Amino acid sequence: MKSERIIADIVLKVSPETPLCHLLSKLVGKMVTLYDFVYIYKGEDIATLKHLDSDLIISYTLK
Repeated sequence: MKSERIIADIVLKVSPETPLCHLLSKLVGKMVTLYDFVYIYKGEDIATLKHLDSDLIISYTLK
């Protein structure tokens, strides 16, 4: 089975001290919530989101 490769514009390492929505708001330049994004890929160690307005693709990990 062939898998499709997703290339992110930005990769983030998220920590408990800096919540994901705070980092995403800084990147997009305005206040955002997870409702402004759609999950493209959700794995064990990494997830990839696409911002609905700007089409920015962001991957993030907690490790």
